[in-house]
Amino acid sequence: MRRSKVLAAAAAILTLLTGASLCAAAVTLYTDGLARRAAAGSSTLPIFTRELVGQRLLWVLPVAGVWAAVMIAAALTGRADGTARRSVSRNPEIVLTLLSARLDALPEAAIKEQAFRRRIAVLAGTVIALCAWLAAVWLLDAEHFANRDPEEVMGPLLIHVLPPAALALAGVYLTSCILDSSREREIGILTAEPRIRGAQKVRVPMESVRETERLCLVRGLLFGLAAALILRGVLNGGMRDVLIKAINICTECIGLG
Repeated sequence: MRRSKVLAAAAAILTLLTGASLCAAAVTLYTDGLARRAAAGSSTLPIFTRELVGQRLLWVLPVAGVWAAVMIAAALTGRADGTARRSVSRNPEIVLTLLSARLDALPEAAIKEQAFRRRIAVLAGTVIALCAWLAAVWLLDAEHFANRDPEEVMGPLLIHVLPPAALALAGVYLTSCILDSSREREIGILTAEPRIRGAQKVRVPMESVRETERLCLVRGLLFGLAAALILRGVLNGGMRDVLIKAINICTECIGLG
């Protein structure tokens, strides 16, 4: 197995672990805060503080550090051995476009795959729209934001909005996997056509490869910068300020309250 594949698998696993660690830290932070309020008998005791959030982030920091190192190593290894370039040349959409251009008429099996992808896209869009509707119904109910304490509002908000949002994201990921599999099947159908023998090695213009590589680099830099700024905002107490301002905008300026 190539080094790049091992690193890619490790990056995927560490991504899931980092996300799970962040979710666990957020949930335990909120539940512990509620327990402290109940023990102190005070509803004004803050649930989120800079010190408490910093402690939870220290739990996640080792996993996140390893994840960042593996992501960088995977990117550098893929670039060094040409994996990134081959992945671009095997982009299913690009390959299908080039293969289809070499045929006067698509075979029946390829047409069926395209119809299958359209049905999956419609089904996924319906599920995502339903999830968005469920979240919007709760968000648009002004009674849910009658409490002026942002910490009291955030708990129910996450409980009612996070599950449909997570379901929608899972639907997007699953749909992407199904559509990619369908595209690969269509590529196999087209490359098996006698009129297009030898098309398995479709070459993509180098301009497209370089443009995609530059785009991936810019995305990576922006992602790293965003993560660093978010972490800085959490540690200096800006998270609570932003949350209060957002709630005030919704309840006062827009008039949801």
